[in-house]
Amino acid sequence: MVQRSVCGNSVEGEPYNAEPHMHDEIAWFCMSELPDNVIPSVRDMLEAIEKGDMYGERHIEK
Repeated sequence: MVQRSVCGNSVEGEPYNAEPHMHDEIAWFCMSELPDNVIPSVRDMLEAIEKGDMYGERHIEK
């Protein structure tokens, strides 16, 4: 699995689901209004970025 996360200071436009066969929904959320079903590692990453901390994760299976 490859996951890409992008953080920005401002957002314009409306998100749209360009891969409906892969995702049920695409949406913007405020940090204080994240859905309950956010993957724990993604929540950790977003909280670290929100605090201004560096965040990185690497997992390699052999």
